[in-house]
Amino acid sequence: MSLSPLVTLTGIGGGGVVVTEGQVANQVVVMQGEKVVLFNMEENCVEKTWYGGTGRKIKSAVSALGMFGGVKVIMVVDRRTIVWGDKENKVENCDKLELDKDIRELVVLDKQHWVVFDDGSVEQLEYFKNNEREEWVISTPVVKNEVILQTRLVQTSPHTVVSHLVKDTNTANLVVVKGHVVLDSETQSHSVTVVDRITVCLASEVVCHDLAKDLTVALIKTNGSLCVFNTKTSMEEEVMKVPSTNHTALTHTTAGQVAVMGALPEGGYLQLVSTKYRAVVAETKLKNTSHKGKGIFLVCGRLYMSISSRVMSVQLGSNLAGGLDMLLGKLAQPQTQISYNVIPDLIKDNETKKLEEAISRLEDIPEQLLLDCIIYFLDPDRTDLKEGDELRLLSILFSHSVSLAVMSEEVSRLSLEQVIKLCKVLDMLIHKPEEVECAEENLLEWVSMLITSHYMQLVVSRDKDTLDMVNKLQETVKGVQESVKLMTDSRVLVQNIMNTKIPPIKNSNQAYCIEIIQI
Repeated sequence: MSLSPLVTLTGIGGGGVVVTEGQVANQVVVMQGEKVVLFNMEENCVEKTWYGGTGRKIKSAVSALGMFGGVKVIMVVDRRTIVWGDKENKVENCDKLELDKDIRELVVLDKQHWVVFDDGSVEQLEYFKNNEREEWVISTPVVKNEVILQTRLVQTSPHTVVSHLVKDTNTANLVVVKGHVVLDSETQSHSVTVVDRITVCLASEVVCHDLAKDLTVALIKTNGSLCVFNTKTSMEEEVMKVPSTNHTALTHTTAGQVAVMGALPEGGYLQLVSTKYRAVVAETKLKNTSHKGKGIFLVCGRLYMSISSRVMSVQLGSNLAGGLDMLLGKLAQPQTQISYNVIPDLIKDNETKKLEEAISRLEDIPEQLLLDCIIYFLDPDRTDLKEGDELRLLSILFSHSVSLAVMSEEVSRLSLEQVIKLCKVLDMLIHKPEEVECAEENLLEWVSMLITSHYMQLVVSRDKDTLDMVNKLQETVKGVQESVKLMTDSRVLVQNIMNTKIPPIKNSNQAYCIEIIQI
C-alpha cells in the first residue's frame, strides 16, 4: 500500500471541519463551527485556538502566512466580518474589518489572500485593508440565482482564473462558471470578466463532487459510478464503480487522481483512484465515514478526513505522482512499497539474515513495519542472535526517522511484557553510546513514547521486573539530566570566556626603580 497508517488529530472534534494549509511545515489550520485551531502535525497537538463565541459562526479560516504583523490566522465570522486572529483567544478581542457584501470564503493564491463573495466576485484582502471604505469599488456579481458549492482560484499565465461549481436554482443543474480576474489600474480593484458557463449534469444525479485546479469535475453519482467531466470538451466519462455511495466524500489528489471514501455494511473504505487509467492505486479500511460538509481535504500531501467525532489524517506515498505507477495501480513496485512487500514475508519465514540485509539497505521503512522488525528481533527464539548482534540491529532500527505522532499510536499495540523488554534494551543502548548507531536523542524519544502509551499499566503493575525497570530508567534519566546540566554549565562558561573582553595593557616607557629598604 502507498498510504501511511491513519493518525487521529488529538484534541480536534469532527463535524463540519475544514482543513487548510498552515504557515510552516507540518502545520494546518482547522476550522470547526465556532472555533479555529492551529494544529501541529509533527507533535500531534493543538498550538492555538480561537473561539467565535456563542451564536457566532466562523465561515472560513486560512493562515496569515506571516503577513499582517503578528497575526496567525484570518477568519470570516458570521457573514461580512473579517477577523485577524492574533494572540487573543476570543474573536471579539481581535481586530476586525466589516465588508459591504456577504463573504463565502477566503482563498490563498501565491501568498495573496483573496475574498470570495457569495455573488461570485473576488477581491484581494489587502485592497480593503489599504483603502478607505469610501474608496471601495463594489464589484459586479458573477452568479445570480445560483448557489456556489466550490471555488477554485488558479494562476494561468497571464490570467488569474476564478471558477465556481454552482447549483442553478432555476434548472437544478450543476454548472461550472469560469471567468478572468482583471485589475483596474486606476482604482486597484478587481473584476471578473469573460464569464463562461458549462453545464455538467443534474444535481439530483450526484452524491458528491470535486472541482480540480484544471477545472475537471469528479462526480460520484447515485448509480455508484465515479465519473469525470471535462469542462474543455463538455464530455463526461465513467471511470469505475465505487464500493458504496453511503457517506461518500471525494477530492482530487493530483491531476488524474482522486481520493474516495465511503461507508460499507461493516466499516468503510478509502481508495486512491487513477481516473486516467481507471485503476485503484491504493486503499485502506476505515472504521467509519459519517461526516458533515465536504468531509475530505488534501493539504500538503496529506489527506484529512472528518469522520464522526474525529479528524483523521493519512500521508500519501511519493509513488503517487503519476507515470507507470498510476498505470499499474496496486501492482506497481516503487521503492516506497518494497518494504511493505518484502519485510512481512521475511518476518513470517524467520529469515533473520535477509531481514538484516533489507533494513540495512532500505532508507525509508514505514512506522508499522519498523515496529514489526523491532518485535521480531526482541524474540531470541525466532532470530537465534547473540546479544551483541541483537543490540546492533535494534540500534539501526531506532536510528530511522519516524513520525512521533504515527509511532505513538503504533506502540500502543505492544503488550506490557514487550514494553518492559524494549525499555531494558533502550536503557542498555543509552549506556553504550560507543557500540550503537543511534543518537541518544532518538533513544530517549522511544523511551518517552513507550512510557506514555502504557502509562496506566506501568502505574498499576506490581510485577518485580516492571518495578525494577522503572527504577532503572529513573536512574538513567537522572544521569542524563546531570550530564545535560554539566554540558549546559560548560556551554555557559565557554560563552563567557569567548565574550569576555580584557582591557589592553599599556606599556610604560617611564623609568622606575626598586628600592630595598633595610630595617
